[in-house]
Amino acid sequence: MFRHKPTVSLLILHCFLAVGYVTVAAKADVDSLQGKPIAGCSFEDSQCVYHVNLGHHGTCDTTGKDGDTVLMKLVKLQNMLLEQSLLTQAVSMKYDNVTMVIQKIRSALNSLDAVTRHELQPLLQTVISANNATRAELAPVLTRLQTLEKEQGNVLLWLNRIENERAQLLLKVDASSKVYSSCSEWKRNGHHQDGHYLLDVDGKGGVQAFYVWCNMTSSPPTASIGHDRGLRTKTVGYEKVGSHICKVLYDVTMRQLTALMSNSSNCKQYFKYECHGALINTGGSGGQSTWWVSRDGENMTYLPGGDPKLGGCACKRTNTCAGGHECNCDMNDLTWRQDEGYITDVSKLPVTELRFGDTGNAGEQAYFTLGPVECEN
Repeated sequence: MFRHKPTVSLLILHCFLAVGYVTVAAKADVDSLQGKPIAGCSFEDSQCVYHVNLGHHGTCDTTGKDGDTVLMKLVKLQNMLLEQSLLTQAVSMKYDNVTMVIQKIRSALNSLDAVTRHELQPLLQTVISANNATRAELAPVLTRLQTLEKEQGNVLLWLNRIENERAQLLLKVDASSKVYSSCSEWKRNGHHQDGHYLLDVDGKGGVQAFYVWCNMTSSPPTASIGHDRGLRTKTVGYEKVGSHICKVLYDVTMRQLTALMSNSSNCKQYFKYECHGALINTGGSGGQSTWWVSRDGENMTYLPGGDPKLGGCACKRTNTCAGGHECNCDMNDLTWRQDEGYITDVSKLPVTELRFGDTGNAGEQAYFTLGPVECEN
């Protein structure tokens, strides 16, 4: 099981939600960056440190090209996350209620004689028709959820860009800033605490230096790159295969992430899929209902932990999948099951997109969790 480390953007959001004020220094001389903390952020011990002042009313927030400040973007993101949560709960309750009614009617029918069951069959069909009407009613809500996902991705991408630009500015302001090529090198130079560290993985002339989360307690140390899909997320209301499209935006550019993987010994990314009547492999000519997309845009036919050549999930390697299927979720019995594992093929990493389906009928739903890219570094 992985331990997901917070990204810089999420750390900022956390501070904003918990305290109410986060300020980012717009101007600071070299002495203030090297010495005493200033409201907003400072560069201490070769790391970016955020300072939160209760009741601070300064106006030193960073403004983007579109006129929004970081705080304004964070407020938008907070509102979108709240709206998404409420909409998801509403959709889930609708589906759960209809499912419960249908199950009760079917249970009652089974306890009756054949004649009575035949007489009550139209009632069941009426309820099923009502279920279809409910799905049609929820279609605009699901569309809104998709729009929110795209808007959240845009905001997080904007915040990540601001953070990287600020990191580069700090490097220019503080000529004495330390930067090493790996987490291991930071550790060899006396830094043993987990945290965000600045790496220049390929030296002069390569990609710009960028921040990673260094896990110094592991041996060897690992560098983690987070993304905007770090939270356990529900998917419901998408029946068509691959119709729920979740693009993944990372905290650094793809060139920087690729450079990190090229200069690390081993890299991996964790994925877990919790399902309730939601297939991964539809069987027959239907192909797959759920899959992931590599950094080159290739649809991958195996789930993390599975065999890249034979397909399936991790349980297929050990012949332990429920019902002898390709994956545990292929049991499709409206019982909570899960498939999980790591992707270790660095030529395919990172996951750039997740596609889900078979969650549109009564009782069908799933949760997914995508971990950061972790490299022994």
